[in-house]
Amino acid sequence: LATESMSVPLAQFFELKEPEDPFDWDSNIELSADVKRGNTDTLNTKWRADTSVKLGDHRHIADVTFFR
Repeated sequence: LATESMSVPLAQFFELKEPEDPFDWDSNIELSADVKRGNTDTLNTKWRADTSVKLGDHRHIADVTFFR
């Protein structure tokens, strides 16, 4: 057992962390189209959207895709 006293700055023991934000939101939208002209005309489109929302301990995720 050591009987010596030692001085330690308080900042060495505590590190303050920024509290986590209870709300977070992230979204993404993609749109693409393919047009072909010739003997047969074709038009293909794709629309996709996704979003995620964080409310405290709850997570909500949505994903929608349309092809035509």
